[in-house]
Amino acid sequence: MATGIYLEPGKSVFAQGSKTYYKIIKYLGQGGNAIAFRVQCTDGPYRGIAFVLKVQYNLSTSARRERFARETSFLKDETHPAILRHFDDGEYHLPDGRVYPFVITNYCPQTLETLIQQGNISFPAKVLYACQLLSALQLLQKRNIIHRDIKPNNIFVNGSDAILGDFGLIKVLNSAEDSMLADDDDIQMINDTAFHSADGYVAMPHFYRTPELVAYANKQDILHIESDVFQLGLVLAKLFTGENPLVESKDIRAPIQLNRLGRVVDTQDGGLIFNLLRSMLVLDYKERAQIDELLSNFTMLYEKIGKR
Repeated sequence: MATGIYLEPGKSVFAQGSKTYYKIIKYLGQGGNAIAFRVQCTDGPYRGIAFVLKVQYNLSTSARRERFARETSFLKDETHPAILRHFDDGEYHLPDGRVYPFVITNYCPQTLETLIQQGNISFPAKVLYACQLLSALQLLQKRNIIHRDIKPNNIFVNGSDAILGDFGLIKVLNSAEDSMLADDDDIQMINDTAFHSADGYVAMPHFYRTPELVAYANKQDILHIESDVFQLGLVLAKLFTGENPLVESKDIRAPIQLNRLGRVVDTQDGGLIFNLLRSMLVLDYKERAQIDELLSNFTMLYEKIGKR
C-alpha cells in the first residue's frame, strides 16, 4: 500500500470517544484521500455489527484536513435513510507518531456499480433507487450543499435501499468561501478521487463530469447546485439504459459531450423514463429539470408500477 497505513485483517482500531474497538475484516478500497475497510465492532452496544472504517490518509494541506472534518460533521448530523450514516469516529496512531482521522459508517454489501454490471436489477427496483437518490439530493439542495462526486461506486445498496455516500467533496454554496472560483487545491482534490476497489474497478470523476464542474475546473464560473442533477442523470442513464452517455475524456477540463441516450428497456414506461433522463442532462443548468419535479414524477411512477 502506497499510503503506509494498510491494516491487516484481525488488527483492531480504537475509537477514543466511544471507547470502542473495531476489528479489521477486509480491505475494501482506496482513493486518492482515504482507504476503506470492512470492520466488526467487538464491544459496546454495537458488538457484532459490521461497519466500514474510512481512514483519511492524505492530510498534506489544511484544506484536506478541513474537508474530512466537514464530511464527518455532515454525516454526524444527518439521519436521512438514503444518506450514509455516521456511527463513530476517532484517530488511528502509527508507531512513528503519525495520526490519521477515521470515521465509522454503515456497511452495505454492494455498490450500484456492481449491481449494474451484474445486470439483474428489476425495473421497479431501478425506479425505487431513483426515488431514494433524488430524495437524498433534494435534502442536500435544500441545505445548499453540492455533492460533486455522485457516481455508481459512491452509491451503496443494501437490499431495496440505495444510499448515497462519499461526501468528501461537498461544499456549502451559501458561504463566501464556497461561492468563489476554484483554487488549485480544490481542483487537485477532484483529480484525486479515483477509487481503486479490491476487484480492480476504477471510477474517475471524468466519467461523471458536468458542465458546471468543467467551468469550475477552468475557473470560468462558480459552482452551481444544479450540477448534481446532471451528475445523477448520468448515473440514472447508466442504471436504466446500461450506458453512460458522457463522451469519455481524460481531461477533466474538456467540454462536455453526450452520446445519444440509450433505450430504456420497459414496454410501458420506458418513454417516460427516457424523457426524465433527457431533462436531467440538459447542458444549460438554467434549463435543466428541477429536483422537486423529478422526484414527483419518479414517485408517481413507482406508485403506478407498484399496483401492477
